[in-house]
Amino acid sequence: AVAAADALGASWPQSWGVEDVCVYHQMFCEPTRHGSFVRHRGNAFSNVFFLFAGLSICSCCGERDSAFWVPDAVFGIAVLTLSCASFLWHACSAPWTHYPDLAVMETTIAYLPIRFLCLCAWRRCRLRQATAALLCGALFAAYAAYQAELNFSLWQKRSLHTMFPTGRVRLELPLAEVCIFIAMPVLYFVIPGMVVLLLHCMGNRLLLVATLGTLVIGWQFHLAERWALDIYCLPDTSLFGALLSPTCIFHSLTAGTLLLGFLWLRSVEESCGAERDIRH
Repeated sequence: AVAAADALGASWPQSWGVEDVCVYHQMFCEPTRHGSFVRHRGNAFSNVFFLFAGLSICSCCGERDSAFWVPDAVFGIAVLTLSCASFLWHACSAPWTHYPDLAVMETTIAYLPIRFLCLCAWRRCRLRQATAALLCGALFAAYAAYQAELNFSLWQKRSLHTMFPTGRVRLELPLAEVCIFIAMPVLYFVIPGMVVLLLHCMGNRLLLVATLGTLVIGWQFHLAERWALDIYCLPDTSLFGALLSPTCIFHSLTAGTLLLGFLWLRSVEESCGAERDIRH
């Protein structure tokens, strides 16, 4: 339907400010296709990978073989919401659509560390499984509320309507800050790594390697964009250029990280002797 709308020349409401692309191009390399419904094909259509990941995660929760199935299902719904919010932002580049995209993205990526902490609370701290699942849902909901309030406040101030710090600005930061920026995948993996060590459960090693691989490689492409270190850009409006957009590649690999990371977490849970029946 979206592709058909694009082919038929549908357009976004001008009242949305879709022609205000200065901030978008401070952040992303892919050129704007003015007059098109999908103005950035690579960055927008790559969200199909988040759609697939969200559907896959939700399908894994259908068995209800763990008390964690509710927060896990909410996580799957969050990934589906991310696919929609990110598509809207990259398809139309209207400034106001940036804020919900950021809120959902930050919320979604926080789930796996939260889930690992709650797995540790269940297996190591001897909480009941149902209690640990409730804690997981509460922490995730609290973080989602925080992100919603934060980005609503940014929207009220129009903080991201007119400018965004580009990679050239970031390269002027102290070397230590740039190094921390580059090392974010390692920092993201600190909590899952510590939980695995504490529980003495590695889970499926192939899923672990695949999760780490997509996380690290995807983040490098994310860093290459204009918003970060601004070191890789092919400003080509063709389909080939769209597919090679750093953010297009980042979306596909990050969706893989979320799905593979979730499956790896489930394998860790099973290898630690998780019960298949909900007893509490």
